[in-house]
Amino acid sequence: YSLQSEQAQRVVAFLELLERWGQRIRLSGSRDPRELAKRHLGDAFALHTALLRCCDGLPTPPPCLDVGSGGGLPAFLLLALDQRWPLTLVEARGRKAAFLRTAQFELASDAHIVVHDDRLEALLANASLPLPFGAAWSLATFAPERWLEIAAPLVAPETGLVFAFIAGEDLPHLGPELPLRLLESGRWALDDGRPRLLGVYRHH
Repeated sequence: YSLQSEQAQRVVAFLELLERWGQRIRLSGSRDPRELAKRHLGDAFALHTALLRCCDGLPTPPPCLDVGSGGGLPAFLLLALDQRWPLTLVEARGRKAAFLRTAQFELASDAHIVVHDDRLEALLANASLPLPFGAAWSLATFAPERWLEIAAPLVAPETGLVFAFIAGEDLPHLGPELPLRLLESGRWALDDGRPRLLGVYRHH
């Protein structure tokens, strides 16, 4: 994946903001922006590539849901690559939600972003989310099998996409009761050799 100059500038600006905020609150597993780039750029590249491929032919990018957005990974790296994706970010922890709003204001003011600082269950109970979404993902909040169960009702029947990030080489088991089918999967490795996998599922 080759970054254009403008994309690279947006990636660097986001990592610098993440580093500044990380000196006050813990937003991610590392406070080193170079380590964060190595660890999470692959996630954003894989997600962006899969979104482009699976949404090819649609008149507009579909609304996307990121659950457990935390320090904005991979959401703001995705926006650094392509700001067209409309994102709804769900983050229950107030300080992390405040960071997401700051990142939106400073780095992606032209993008369509909505930040909810509440738990997914509460937002669903209050009908606060504009269901259904065209695509949904959660980087590390749930085990992959559990995420597929949670996400299936959140995306549009027959067309909605669910992305599952997996730290390993095995795709999660897809129970027969889930209205999802595997479209594709992408594999890559971190710098230390640890495998990463992105499973892409379509609602049916």
